[in-house]
Amino acid sequence: MKSRITAIVALLLLALLPSLMALDIQPKPPGPVITTGNANLRAKPSMSAEILVSLKKDAVLVARGESMDPKAPADEPREWVEVTAPAGAKVWVFAALVDPATKTIRPAKANLRAGPGRNYAEVGHALQGTVVQELRSSDGWIQIAAPEGSVIGYIAKSLTKPAPEKTTVPPVVIPPAVKPPAPTASPALATTSPSRRPVPLPAGSGKPSISPGRSIPIEKEAVSLPLTQLTPASPAPSPRPAETVAPAQPEPSPIPEPAPAIPATEPTVATSTPEPTVTVPAQPEITHTDKPRVVIREGIVGLATSPQAPGDYQLNNFRKGEGMIGFLHTDNPEIKISSWRWRRVLVTGEEYIDARWPKSALIKVTAIQPAY
Repeated sequence: MKSRITAIVALLLLALLPSLMALDIQPKPPGPVITTGNANLRAKPSMSAEILVSLKKDAVLVARGESMDPKAPADEPREWVEVTAPAGAKVWVFAALVDPATKTIRPAKANLRAGPGRNYAEVGHALQGTVVQELRSSDGWIQIAAPEGSVIGYIAKSLTKPAPEKTTVPPVVIPPAVKPPAPTASPALATTSPSRRPVPLPAGSGKPSISPGRSIPIEKEAVSLPLTQLTPASPAPSPRPAETVAPAQPEPSPIPEPAPAIPATEPTVATSTPEPTVTVPAQPEITHTDKPRVVIREGIVGLATSPQAPGDYQLNNFRKGEGMIGFLHTDNPEIKISSWRWRRVLVTGEEYIDARWPKSALIKVTAIQPAY
């Protein structure tokens, strides 16, 4: 009887082994979470790169890697996280690459840029047949809502934190109950049990005789087995042999994996990124044109230093030692440029060159807001 119980326990352990192995779940690397409001997602890992979209606090992004800006000043972030821009971010595509009837991409791959021109940074691409949502057009370019997963941007690492790890435990599959073997399956009892016959009872006992259809119960003193058959069965009462199944459990397998293996891969991330990809020219080097174009410029509002300036205010570069970006003026009475003096802002408006001031750009302000 004890040997049968041991066999049943061993079968149950083997049936539960796949469920126990499934509990060893490796958590996925969490994506970054924005820790502050109005965090700017940029086209390149640099503070001088174009802004794609402003993200809200607690927004969760999909990380793709990390980048460095070795030429960043001491007061600007050097470490950046490469992420997938959220769907709907405003990007630009050359109008000739979009079918005007079906609004789908014509070539095999069309580059997406941060602005309406080839002098803007390339931020992703759309494949042939992708349906785009046109927002507006300008000088042969179309502004569209970026399809999901098509645009790559960069966010300062200091503005993010890792997302909390979430591990899901799969449901434990309970195997069907194993039917215990019939009592007659023991070969030792089958050879020693007598044939089925009525057993007469002493007269006056008051108990009926056992019918021929039932097996005859065997009392302990009635069983006589040779010593050769009893000696092998003596180790059976010890349940220790059933514990030999336990070493098949997979828990010890992840222990030999050394934790220092992670630092070995970290230098490859930094060295695998070639330096030319993170080198972005400063804002004053952007070529200005006579034809107005909508831009977003970041700088500090100050008073115009020249008495012949076209306006009372100018936008100075926030980088130390670099010159002015352009003069500011507006025809919107609700925009008070004077209230933004000496503050670091994001200015949206039309940028152009006037013949009277050929060496300085003019920005007609349509919106202004605080910058990071």
